[in-house]
Amino acid sequence: MLEFPTFAQFPPALQAAAVRRKLQSGESVFRQGDEALAFYAVERGRIRVVSHTRTGRTVLLYRAVAGECFAETSLFAEQYSCEAIADVPSQVVSFPTAALVAALRFKPELAERFLQVLSRRIDSLKERVNLQNIAPARDRVLEYLFVAVPPGQTTVAFDRSFREIADELNLTQETLYRTLAELEREGVISRQKRSITLRRTA
Repeated sequence: MLEFPTFAQFPPALQAAAVRRKLQSGESVFRQGDEALAFYAVERGRIRVVSHTRTGRTVLLYRAVAGECFAETSLFAEQYSCEAIADVPSQVVSFPTAALVAALRFKPELAERFLQVLSRRIDSLKERVNLQNIAPARDRVLEYLFVAVPPGQTTVAFDRSFREIADELNLTQETLYRTLAELEREGVISRQKRSITLRRTA
């Protein structure tokens, strides 16, 4: 994960313009269609960024955790094209778009770091699209687990529910639970609460 610059690394003028906000679980930072006035970074907690389609479907775009940013498009748009919701009690810091744009113009190293963060976000979205195009569900879940397990280890401990993981995989909860149960019966994985251990590759 490439983190956004820490608050102390921002120019004084940008620090002075920043506003901190505490959020309860389920509370929206902003809604889709709201006027785009600020860019955000997560100080603690986890923010879920979703898009609502015209047919009434909600699509998960990504989640931002402490040290990461969201609402990048606010720099170049009049309205937010998505909604940001606190998954858990969280604290975010907002930066007025005009103040951030001015800082990026006059602080090249900040602009370069910002571009790196955006590039990583694009790569992550591409990885999610590729993952969601994998069929059948068994292969999609296995690929997700292979990526989630830390290098050199066989166990991953998730900080979110399996319902949230199903959303990331674009699967129903029932399909995810059924797939995990099948993999466990076959001896491919073992489960303990929110931890999953890979026993063999297939």
